[in-house]
Amino acid sequence: MLRPFALHRPTTVAEAADVLARDGQDAALYAGGTEILLLLKEGLLRVASLVDVKRVPGLDAIQADDGHLVIGATATHRAVERASLVHARCPLVAGVARHVANIRVRSVGTVGGNLAFADPHSDLATAFLAFDAVVRLATRAGEREVPVADFVRGPYETARQDDELLTAVRLAPWPA
Repeated sequence: MLRPFALHRPTTVAEAADVLARDGQDAALYAGGTEILLLLKEGLLRVASLVDVKRVPGLDAIQADDGHLVIGATATHRAVERASLVHARCPLVAGVARHVANIRVRSVGTVGGNLAFADPHSDLATAFLAFDAVVRLATRAGEREVPVADFVRGPYETARQDDELLTAVRLAPWPA
């Protein structure tokens, strides 16, 4: 059974950052919910605020930027699996995404959620290491970038601060 919580549906990164800054450890980010909802239902996680970032425009974008591939935090595994840009720039990542869980999880689960949860069995996080991936984190004060190798500190532990929103992961494609 889920305990009561406030549901916030920001429409900008700034609005999400405001909720995180205000509620700190009592807030949890939500996009696909494949992992966090299980924790909430089992009573392993209790939050006063759930911040639904699915509606924030641009967080699901998959795009090229200065020779890099940038995958937005709310891009689903299925979107990564199917994106022609991912196939062209980092085909290994598309192949790994194709084998994440099952079609239902791939259609709902997000890249950002997968990274932020830091499950030790995360295939994408491991693949991202091969592409010198860097995560972008946003707060009210601005952004910072952290290499995935430093972001994932251990099982279920990351370098994300309570007031930070993971917005994207940037990969350096291999030469042809």
